[in-house]
Amino acid sequence: MHVYGTTLLSGIGFTMILFIGGLAFIDITLEREVKFRVLAGSVLSALCGS
Repeated sequence: MHVYGTTLLSGIGFTMILFIGGLAFIDITLEREVKFRVLAGSVLSALCGS
């Protein structure tokens, strides 16, 4: 049950990071780089966590 709650909180943080990254950069290239790095970090974290 604790893992489920942690997963929900992580999903909220992930969505907020993408939202703030989209607002922080006007240049589309930088915005895409932020999205790629957030996704890469999330995958790396999932691999390390498993």
